[in-house]
Amino acid sequence: MSKKIAILLLICLVIFQSYLIYKKTYSGYMFDTKYNQERINVDYLLLSSSLELIKDKISLNKETNITILIDNKEGKYNIPLQYYYDKQALYPANLIIKHKLKALSEYTNEIIINDIKLEKIDYIIIVGKNHLILNQTTVNDISIYKTNGESLELVNGYDMNIYSFYKECIKLNKEEHFNNMLDKIINYIKNYKNYYGTTALDSIYKYADDLYINGDYDKALTYYNLYLETNALDKIIHLNKGKIYFNQKKYDKALEEFNYCKAIEGCNIDDANRYIEQMKIGEEIW
Repeated sequence: MSKKIAILLLICLVIFQSYLIYKKTYSGYMFDTKYNQERINVDYLLLSSSLELIKDKISLNKETNITILIDNKEGKYNIPLQYYYDKQALYPANLIIKHKLKALSEYTNEIIINDIKLEKIDYIIIVGKNHLILNQTTVNDISIYKTNGESLELVNGYDMNIYSFYKECIKLNKEEHFNNMLDKIINYIKNYKNYYGTTALDSIYKYADDLYINGDYDKALTYYNLYLETNALDKIIHLNKGKIYFNQKKYDKALEEFNYCKAIEGCNIDDANRYIEQMKIGEEIW
């Protein structure tokens, strides 16, 4: 009896360990209906979340035919994302079947014109900047074109980084959609130490920088601090945090951050000292 219990416990242990390994790796069918999208990387997540905004940019119905052409020279995206397009991003529009496995580089103007006529394509979505398509050059990360015979008419376009996505969601009153995506990125940082975690962390750094550049200081501090939980010795972040506190007239905190920066090799000491000197000049009115 005890032997059977031991075997049963061993089986349970193997199953439990396998589950833990699975949760921490890229294995599994990420877009199978019985799974959620937890294990997709940041590139997938940002692109698929950005494509969902198409439903709010143009009128779609079950008769609408759409094709998506992706610039994938860097290998950031691959086939599993197509499942997401079908099941999430473009429902109830139809994603043209023959285009599901094709990248932007595989298309010529002749192929596009022929497919517009043959497949009765209503909209073409281009993912990628600076591509010449039927005399149209893409200027945004995502460009939405309405087909018009043998030409395209640009109807909308937007960029695809976290800050731009945030601005688009605010504009469309879809802040919850943005927050859901951001929560997943933060989950990657907290739970994964491999590619998921590092790329997520890099994206948060860029988001914090964009918030800082655009004067959204409180949010910038939040995401700078999130980054510093993993990389405490980032000289640029400590310098930027010092500048934020300086602008907010929180001089004690500003001085602390500037001194942090100066203690790290490669810090822009001249920049830090310039702010410290300004604080000394204004000492009487602190």
